[in-house]
Amino acid sequence: MSDKGKKMYEKAKDLENDAEKIKELKDKILAIEKQIVPNRIPASQ
Repeated sequence: MSDKGKKMYEKAKDLENDAEKIKELKDKILAIEKQIVPNRIPASQ
């Protein structure tokens, strides 16, 4: 694999990791919102 290809691959991997972290954060935020305001539908959906 060329250097350019390697860099692109690593960047894609980083983006995947970021997406995972963001998803986990969203889930945590939703859970917190449900605890704070149980009868309100979260705006983030």
